[in-house]
Amino acid sequence: MPESLDKVLGLLEKKFGKGTVGYASKYTGLDVKRMPTGSFSMDLETGGGYPLGRIVEIYGDLSSGKTTLALKAIVETQERGKNAVYIDAEGCFDPVWAKTLGVNLETLRLSKTDKAEVMLSVANACVRSGDCGILVIDSVAALAPQMDEDKGFDEPETLGDRAIMMNRFIRRTQSALNLKEDGTIPNECLVILINQTREAIGARGDPTRTTGGRGIGFGASIRILVRRKDWIKEGTGDNEEVVGQTIHFRTTKSKVYMPYREGDIDFYIKDAYGVKKGEIDRLKEVVNYGVYYNIIKQAGAFFSYDSHKFQGREKLVAFFKDNIKEAVKVKSEIMAVALRTT
Repeated sequence: MPESLDKVLGLLEKKFGKGTVGYASKYTGLDVKRMPTGSFSMDLETGGGYPLGRIVEIYGDLSSGKTTLALKAIVETQERGKNAVYIDAEGCFDPVWAKTLGVNLETLRLSKTDKAEVMLSVANACVRSGDCGILVIDSVAALAPQMDEDKGFDEPETLGDRAIMMNRFIRRTQSALNLKEDGTIPNECLVILINQTREAIGARGDPTRTTGGRGIGFGASIRILVRRKDWIKEGTGDNEEVVGQTIHFRTTKSKVYMPYREGDIDFYIKDAYGVKKGEIDRLKEVVNYGVYYNIIKQAGAFFSYDSHKFQGREKLVAFFKDNIKEAVKVKSEIMAVALRTT
């Protein structure tokens, strides 16, 4: 006679611990908690922000805004009183720039070594501590396995070393983030992997590839491709200067929301157009989405919101700058409509 499933699972729980197998309705991890990304546009297109307790890969070409977005995520985490860890594999962490972006250097933990294995061990330990709010690795491409370090420049490279190392890290990280139905506090650490793109010689279709093997893509709950779309300039003629850049992003994978969502982020490297250095023009994002979802009415050059009417976008933006509560109200209305209609 076959044994009942309840009896078999009961024996498994005695052997491996409570919560080994349970009913799906008991798992709080199915209700994904979110953290703001620092950009209202990205919050919307990711379904409410970065998912906590998950792996997120931000990848793209050089100077596309990858590190900036990761540091903005650290700022959001620190503002919520949680610990942040930054693994500086490239050895290029700039404390002055990080502080400009809003990072609290007094509470940020920074790891800098010349061995990838040590960095990943540090990263894994921090995630498993259960007291880490965010962990950023910058970048996967800069992680050099010891085997690679020991070789001479005239020796051929062994393919797959970094991929094997990263696959092991992904598996162990997912294990540390897994939730059980045993009443324990869920591990809500957000793990952000910054990665670089390469072009595969002879590849058909899109030749763009990321480093570290395909295991990262499979393990990530969200993959975000970022590209520099345009430079933001101020002045004319000889007095024209670059004051920022427009970052275009696209979610190429998402386990927590609709994939293939995209948007633009205006990020400033100098004070200009009413936006401070190191900040994102969030007000522009709110206005653009407000018009898109018809919360802010537009008729040619005229705009209206509630009983307020404006001629020209500049006057509309000026109104929201002087009435932040109204801007927050519009933001909430946009989020409610956007997440309901997608």
